[in-house]
Amino acid sequence: MVLALMGLAIAIVAPSLVLRAPSPDESLQRVITSARRAAMQRAQTVRLDIDASGGWQVAGAERADDEVILSGELDAPPDRNVHLRITPLGLCLTEADSGAVPGLVFDPLTCSPGRREENPK
Repeated sequence: MVLALMGLAIAIVAPSLVLRAPSPDESLQRVITSARRAAMQRAQTVRLDIDASGGWQVAGAERADDEVILSGELDAPPDRNVHLRITPLGLCLTEADSGAVPGLVFDPLTCSPGRREENPK
């Protein structure tokens, strides 16, 4: 009986102990969430720049030489550079000069990345 109960407890707990690698969208979402938090805490618009090699940085959006607030490296970089402006209210705006990343769109209200069909019919 004790062995059966221990087996049942292990079967319930074991799946939560297995570590899995975050998906590319999850790591991108963590960066965007950090940038939104910085914009809201500072009560200013910030710029999130992600280059094609995976390097990213969050800086003030007022001037090109504004201080870098956060920076890091993505595990799975996007196909192109991504430039987002994030308002103090947490809205996510794609900058016009960044061009659309193929298949990747951002919800302006939640800033969550999503995928779109390449050739909608």
